[in-house]
Amino acid sequence: MKHLKKFDGYGKPVSVNFKGENVYKTKMGGVFTILFVSTMMTYSGFLLVNVIHRKYHDDTFNEVHHNLTALGNMTGENLNF
Repeated sequence: MKHLKKFDGYGKPVSVNFKGENVYKTKMGGVFTILFVSTMMTYSGFLLVNVIHRKYHDDTFNEVHHNLTALGNMTGENLNF
């Protein structure tokens, strides 16, 4: 009779629930979630403001080329990063 279970095509998955929920949620988890989401939204807003105001932009290739040309011929030894 044990071997008949292998052929059961109508078996249902078994899961454990806690008070009708399949995930156990805590107040501390809610606090961390709110802090994480608010931090990410604040940081994203900060980045968006920087993009709108074009702060911290990288120089374009033409600007870099013009600046290096204005300095004259330089070797790699003269460039410090």
